[in-house]
Amino acid sequence: MELARVAAAVGVGSGVLVVEGEPGIGKSALLAAGVEVARAQGSVALCARGGLLERDFGYGIVRQLFEAPLRGATAGERRRWVSGAARLAAPALGLAGAEQLAGVEDAAFATQHGLYWLAVNLASETRLVLVVDDLQWCDLASLRWLVYLARRLEGESVVVVGAWRTGEDEAPVELLDQLGGERVVPSALSVGATGELIAWRLGRECDERTAQACRTATGGNPLLVTELAHALDENTSLPLDAQRVVELGRPAVARHVSWRMGLLPPVAGEVAAAAAVFGDEAPPRQLAGLTGVSMEEVRDACDRLVAARILAGREAFAFVHPLVREAVYGALRPARRAALHRRAADVLDSEGLVDRAAVQLLAAERTGDGEVVRRLVVAAERALGRGAVEEAVVLLRRALEEPPPRVERYRVLIRLADAEFLAASEAAAIGHGRAALELARDFEQREEAALLLARVLVVTSRAEEGVELLATAATALHEAAPERALRLEVACVLYLPVLPLPPPDTRPRTEALAARVERGSLAEQRLRAQLALIDATAVGMRPAGEVAELALLALRDGQLLADLGGPGFVWASVTLCNCERLDQCGEWLRRREGLATRTGSRAELQSLAALRARIARVRGELPAVVDEARFALRDRTARRYAFTFPVAATELVFALVERGELDEAEAVLRGHGIAEGITWMWWELIPERVALALARGDLQRARAQLASAPPERSMVPLQMAPCEVAVALAGGEREQALERARAMLALAELFGAPGRIGMARRLVGLATGGETGIEQLRAAVEALERSPRRLELARTLVDLGAALRRHGRRVEAREPLRRGLDLAQRCGATVLVERGGEELRVTGARPRHLVLTGVESLTPSELRVARLAAQGRSNREIAQALFVTGGTVETHMRHVFQKLDLKRREELPAALAG
Repeated sequence: MELARVAAAVGVGSGVLVVEGEPGIGKSALLAAGVEVARAQGSVALCARGGLLERDFGYGIVRQLFEAPLRGATAGERRRWVSGAARLAAPALGLAGAEQLAGVEDAAFATQHGLYWLAVNLASETRLVLVVDDLQWCDLASLRWLVYLARRLEGESVVVVGAWRTGEDEAPVELLDQLGGERVVPSALSVGATGELIAWRLGRECDERTAQACRTATGGNPLLVTELAHALDENTSLPLDAQRVVELGRPAVARHVSWRMGLLPPVAGEVAAAAAVFGDEAPPRQLAGLTGVSMEEVRDACDRLVAARILAGREAFAFVHPLVREAVYGALRPARRAALHRRAADVLDSEGLVDRAAVQLLAAERTGDGEVVRRLVVAAERALGRGAVEEAVVLLRRALEEPPPRVERYRVLIRLADAEFLAASEAAAIGHGRAALELARDFEQREEAALLLARVLVVTSRAEEGVELLATAATALHEAAPERALRLEVACVLYLPVLPLPPPDTRPRTEALAARVERGSLAEQRLRAQLALIDATAVGMRPAGEVAELALLALRDGQLLADLGGPGFVWASVTLCNCERLDQCGEWLRRREGLATRTGSRAELQSLAALRARIARVRGELPAVVDEARFALRDRTARRYAFTFPVAATELVFALVERGELDEAEAVLRGHGIAEGITWMWWELIPERVALALARGDLQRARAQLASAPPERSMVPLQMAPCEVAVALAGGEREQALERARAMLALAELFGAPGRIGMARRLVGLATGGETGIEQLRAAVEALERSPRRLELARTLVDLGAALRRHGRRVEAREPLRRGLDLAQRCGATVLVERGGEELRVTGARPRHLVLTGVESLTPSELRVARLAAQGRSNREIAQALFVTGGTVETHMRHVFQKLDLKRREELPAALAG
């Protein structure tokens, strides 16, 4: 029955099947049978096996799966398979000429994405079955990739089949559970089957009492029954009672392996011990190098071990079963075992197998050997280069335990802190970063440690500490190393906008530094972008046109575009949005997206989604706001990217409130720990928290939220004034509301962006009331019609219609109400639609039902796919660019064709333009 289920699994289009059970229950046999079925059906079956030692070798399982087919492929096949996004897998596979990923912030995701597309590319030519035995010993990097792959198998001809030994204390059970799929648990042998196996071994009939005793002693475990049968011989008297069976079979495997080893020459024992230390398939030359005996003696010993059912193989040798290896390995004294691992590392290192040698060093004795430290650090850097960040952490922590010589300790600590940060172990990274800073011996090390530690502190909501650390370090280096001190000052100032309370002198400090750094340098462009952000946020400094040009000037030479992870590009993009230069901002985001896709940076793609959410908000496209913001926030590590997290959270809460989904908006704030107090870029979040409280009718809470903003909120009046006016109007404080609205209008007119002017005039109109208020609302409509702010225009039209209706001008009120209602429906603003519809009904008119057609009927995800398809990209290229599956793209394209009534892909550009 279990065999039939495995055969059925490898015969379907795609899926995951895991065979799980105790050691020796027959899991490997079922996998082997599945491989035979798959190959008989014409599928390509790639196999790998986890091992206790190999689980510290990042992407070791992946290499076992893909190295052989890539090595045997023609140049043309290799180009096809490792093309597009799949090239990001090259470092993990150790391919020649692969560009390392050590400088990519999210290298682990880039590698997973690349490996996924490698599997898809292979499966596009021949159905692919990936078989992994002993999943419980799979290295974490490979196992995370298998989980990533398993979640994206829909529509692909890929099957994953694995075996998982239960009861392992250190097994990554959570990841194994995430693999999902169908589970198969092999049944134990029946009494009759146990008797047949015993009879086959003895060459004579086995009575039922003996069979029952053997079944009871072994639990029907096939491997244990086999080993027990080998413990018997033709002279064994039957029937056997239960006590005698227990004496013969406890512990069956270890006891019988020891017995079999005792019949072999001593050199065979040395070779078996060497094979147990290598843990993987070991060729005779490596066994000879570790044992120190001749190749001839090693080959003879291997032949004897194969005959004794200890080893299996011809050109390279491995144990017939993990339990057999455990028995041999467990029999080694700890001191001998550690010494053998150290020598094995030398053997592997001499063959250029640096990564495998480092894994051996993990199990070697700690002796304070500087050479061991060097080799572990080199291996860790290689692991980072292929995106195996967790394995790099393991290697560097082991290097720290050696321990390293004092002169090398700083280097190990700073690399470890960096690796731990990439692996999301921020607390450990901060601890090791501080230790590195204390050990820094020269100016270069002090600068390096301060920059790294500050970055970790900033992205873990401890920006004040990070800024203070940089300021202190810059002061300490001011006289002795002025250039390094300047770089630290620049980093310090660039973090000021994310402080809960940015200092009032942020702008003059930024401007002064911009004049001191090298002209045309990346530092200058970052600082120029920050000046633009300050002027676009604090306003009153420069008109919107000049501010936008300053942001564009910072972007034009391309340095900010390529500065992944830096704040400059974000500052420039937010500035362009605030200045209502949406088309230009969108173009720069598209360029940045191309770079993020090439590097496989999920973090950067999430950051871009947050910025697209800001553009969609300004345009009033609420479904797009929700879609983009949710993508930006869906990975819990998104908070590590402090420059865009507040933007994404703000836009999502804004859109949910506008759609009346208040509980979900509250859940977003609480889920991210930003429902109260002031955090990063507080001016982004507080207005939305006030709006949520007002939407719930909780004026007291709205006032409390507004009061939580610091007195320095006068620095950002255009951001804060709308919620201040709203709270004042809700509390009946019309004069205060009018004062704040007029102040906002004066600043908006200085800034010059028509949308901001229209928003301010609307507030003045609401606060003024009467005929004067109506005229202000008309002027607001005129200004907003010159801006891209459709939702604000819809809101103002509804306000104008409501004001006209209250003054008895019902017929006149209908036209702005109809326009506002139509726009609100197109924007997806549910609350405004309900309000506008009610106002229109009060005038005696009936709201018409809007049916969205054409491009406006597309969801944000469908529109994004359609735009890429219109550029001539294939479904596969679109899937790679958007980090989704081919099946998802096909579904979106089918909906696009249905909604736009298209027959051919060539019709897309015209349909979207129309």
